[in-house]
Amino acid sequence: VDDESFTAGRARIPLRHVGEVTVLDAEQTRRLAGVDADARAYLCTRGSTPTAVRVEVDDDADPTPYWLVSTAHPRRLRDALLAARDRRTA
Repeated sequence: VDDESFTAGRARIPLRHVGEVTVLDAEQTRRLAGVDADARAYLCTRGSTPTAVRVEVDDDADPTPYWLVSTAHPRRLRDALLAARDRRTA
């Protein structure tokens, strides 16, 4: 997360397109990466990291509904994303 964008793996999204950010526990992450996954979603996951955040994509021109990003510190990532987004829109 920087002042302009969020990068996960090889993908980058401008902060202006970051919507709701949801912290997921291990079970929620497993389901959203599997049986509840949307085929259009961007997944940046690691099997060794059981928790994640779901980042809604708020861009009518982008067919990707959300990003699922594994992280050992989902609350810290959520807080960093929201703080950076809010600073950008303030």
